[in-house]
Amino acid sequence: MVAGGWRKHFGAGPAALRLEEIAEGSRKRQRVSLTFARTSGPTRKPAAEALFEEWIQYSKPDWDGEEARAVPPDRLRSAIALVEALPLTFPAPEACADRDGDFCLEWHRGPRRTISVSIGAAGVLHWAAVIGDDDPRGTWRFSPDVGDDAPEMLRYLLSRIYR
Repeated sequence: MVAGGWRKHFGAGPAALRLEEIAEGSRKRQRVSLTFARTSGPTRKPAAEALFEEWIQYSKPDWDGEEARAVPPDRLRSAIALVEALPLTFPAPEACADRDGDFCLEWHRGPRRTISVSIGAAGVLHWAAVIGDDDPRGTWRFSPDVGDDAPEMLRYLLSRIYR
C-alpha cells in the first residue's frame, strides 16, 4: 500500500487514523508470522491490504456508472476485522461490492463450494452459500468493536468448503 494511503482517501480525522492503525497493526502481525496463509492475489498481498485496494474502487458514488452507492469505510473496517478473526487455515476472500453500498467477501473452491458474505450497515452480515446440494443462508450481526469474534456459522461453512 502507498504510504499514507488511508489519509489520502479519508483525510486525517479520527476514523482515518483508526483505519490506519488497523492496517498498520495487520501489516506488523503479518510480517512477524512464520506461516501466514491469508494472502491474496498473484502477488500474495496481505488480506487487509488487498481488501483496502479493492475497496478503493467502490468508495466513490456511481462506481459502476449506474448510480451505485459508495461503500462506506465502516464496511471495509468490518471486512478486515472479519477476515482477521477467521482461522489462518482459510484463504483470503475475493472482495466486491453491491450497488446498495455493501461490501462483499466471497470464497470459491468450485462451482458447488462457495460462500458470499455481504457486509451492511451497523455490522449486519447477510450470507449465502452453495455447498454440494445445500444452499444455506442467513443474517448475523458482527460488531468487532465490542469484541465479537467471527460468527461460528461462517467458520463452520468455510470448513465445509475447504475440507
